[in-house]
Amino acid sequence: MPVDANVCSRCGYNFNTGPFAAPPSPYASPRPPQSNYARPDYDAEPSSAADALGIASLIVGILAMPTVCLWCIAIPAGILALIFGAIGLKGRNRALAISGMICGGIAILFALAILIGILVLRGQARSGSPFGP
Repeated sequence: MPVDANVCSRCGYNFNTGPFAAPPSPYASPRPPQSNYARPDYDAEPSSAADALGIASLIVGILAMPTVCLWCIAIPAGILALIFGAIGLKGRNRALAISGMICGGIAILFALAILIGILVLRGQARSGSPFGP
């Protein structure tokens, strides 16, 4: 019996024959033989440091998001997420590195917006006018 046969373990019925067999496809062609040559991009193992930095970028980027109100923490964390993500793009976890860079960038933008808002409100409070000097 062939190795790839679907056989019932109880009764021994071969499911590759009879009414359960798949009809042969008229468009099927034999698969080309696999080459044993090394492919430069596919077989190369990226460094594990790049993979770790891609994961670190995502973690730091996610942690920077809720700290947006604390701009003194969110801005450095967002910058670290961007740096780790840029280095992590060389690894296999590119999606994690890109996600970390996006989270870090959003955290930086929101933290800067809050910081600018605080500075503007502080300036208006000192001048006494709600519309500036």
